[in-house]
Amino acid sequence: MSNWKHNLKGKLADSWARLLYSTPLWRLTNALAPRRMVVLFGHCVDDTNYDGLLAPDMCMSQAKLKSVLESFSKRGYQFTTISKGMDALKRGTPGKSLVNLSMDDGYLDNHDTLLPILMDQGLTASVFLETRVLDERRVNWTHHLHWLFDRLGKAEVVKRYIEREGAQSADSTAIQQAFDIGTKAYYHVKRVLKYDVNPHRRNEHLGAIFLEAGGDEEVLADRLYLTWDKAAALDEAGIELGAHTLTHAILSKLTPAEALAEVDGSARAMEARLGHSPEVFAYPFGRRWDYNEDSMNAVSAAGCRYALNTHKGCNTKDSLPLELRRVPIEQSTPLYMLHAEACGGFLLLEKLGIKLSE
Repeated sequence: MSNWKHNLKGKLADSWARLLYSTPLWRLTNALAPRRMVVLFGHCVDDTNYDGLLAPDMCMSQAKLKSVLESFSKRGYQFTTISKGMDALKRGTPGKSLVNLSMDDGYLDNHDTLLPILMDQGLTASVFLETRVLDERRVNWTHHLHWLFDRLGKAEVVKRYIEREGAQSADSTAIQQAFDIGTKAYYHVKRVLKYDVNPHRRNEHLGAIFLEAGGDEEVLADRLYLTWDKAAALDEAGIELGAHTLTHAILSKLTPAEALAEVDGSARAMEARLGHSPEVFAYPFGRRWDYNEDSMNAVSAAGCRYALNTHKGCNTKDSLPLELRRVPIEQSTPLYMLHAEACGGFLLLEKLGIKLSE
């Protein structure tokens, strides 16, 4: 889509969402649209971005989360887990439209900060666990990268990576070109490392540079992630726990056997530690190019009934169970955009052939 069309679509979506939120029109769309569930997703609730250990777009403040939860409750939406919500929609159970709050990866705040907020408001949520870090206290490559950019600086990280990879390598060329863009170097380099380089060498290189720079895997894992005991406490409190692979790997980049090992390995770890298998799964990163048919087959083989991506939109009884949509929630996300999704405003337009949500 050309830039002007993209910008126009964004302005129209923003204007429509503002109108729905600030006028009684939302009640009409809520009544006309089919019963639905909007799944909000984020990563963590921490006012300090874990003292800078996480990128700002991964965190929201406690005040932000509370305002979102309270606003949805005031408008009469029913909070639920993903599996219970989708089961109700597919059965055709009457009732209010549904909202789910989900958090990816299994960060420590999900127990220490999020759970008390949910308990105080009498609400539930869903948390997706990346399980290798819970078993072995080893973080994935994205945390090595962010830690290194913070400690060494972007130029030094790129320099050391290229030295290990070899200056003549196509991977090194791609990383250097991403760095040379200049602005937002972390995100450009991260994008290349996600999609354009050999993932096994990437993991090896970043892990080695992390250790050389004085990084401590266990200390970083303990600072960022849940333990199994705290995951079990979430489970006992009624929070739905879902699988999210072993290592947060991009499943579409793996062979079918590797994808199955990531998905099923995560589900079996949860079964062993929690006493039951997960019913839901979230694709790491979650864009349609991050998973494929083999990925969905792996999810089914692991025993998960529902899987979620990160494309915006509501879910209805007709939604594909292994490609459910989610709406991102960050510190800067306007409330009116979230409510426009929840009341079915974008869903109704989509049925008329007007797609503004994404």
